[in-house]
Amino acid sequence: MDAVKRKLLSLAKIKANQQNPRVISESKLKKLINSLLVFPQMMSLRPITVDDENYVLGGNMRLTALGRIAQMSWEELKSHVEALPEFAELPDGGKAVLDFWETFLSKPQAEVQYASQMTENERKQFIIKDNVSFGDWDYDELENWDAAQLEDWGVDTQLPDFGSAENAGSNNNLPPELNGVDLMPDGLEKLQGDDKTAMQRVIICYKEDETEAVANLLGITTEDLEKKVVYRLEELGI
Repeated sequence: MDAVKRKLLSLAKIKANQQNPRVISESKLKKLINSLLVFPQMMSLRPITVDDENYVLGGNMRLTALGRIAQMSWEELKSHVEALPEFAELPDGGKAVLDFWETFLSKPQAEVQYASQMTENERKQFIIKDNVSFGDWDYDELENWDAAQLEDWGVDTQLPDFGSAENAGSNNNLPPELNGVDLMPDGLEKLQGDDKTAMQRVIICYKEDETEAVANLLGITTEDLEKKVVYRLEELGI
């Protein structure tokens, strides 16, 4: 397999891919900017991927973040970086990071890698597959990490909010089979959870003839399952 070509390229020559289906919120973009500011080595470890015409195949969000950084004055950037919590943890007092960005502002550029060896079909696949995450966070393991840092790094430490009965039908996070289902019925027992727990209530929907299998999966008795579980599918009319 041919070696992938890399080079430093002026930001002005790197072209955002208008067909990129990924978007980023303003709040997440700010977190990405902060992440790059204190850890610019990430851009060498994961360079922006472009085609032969310098259109981005992977790294549109990083390009956007770098564009924002390039618009800062040196005084603004220095003040911003020094105010970030991780700056105080840098081994050399942050000198290498500040030197990097001072050079960047004088000549805004980024390391790119060329996808010249890819076919057109492979490039289309790359645009999507580069953004796909097949893994899930182990929320128990995340408790061993600093929650504030994880939040700053853009990690969503809370499980999806499925919404209330009023907005259940329109909540994009709600599984289709539960659209319109009242997830907060009158009389629902309030569960007191640990403050560190990502979810304080779990609603399990199952068919009545699967009670024993569900109990075995959860490692509890069928009697405990009857006490703890709120709904059966039949009770939901599904």
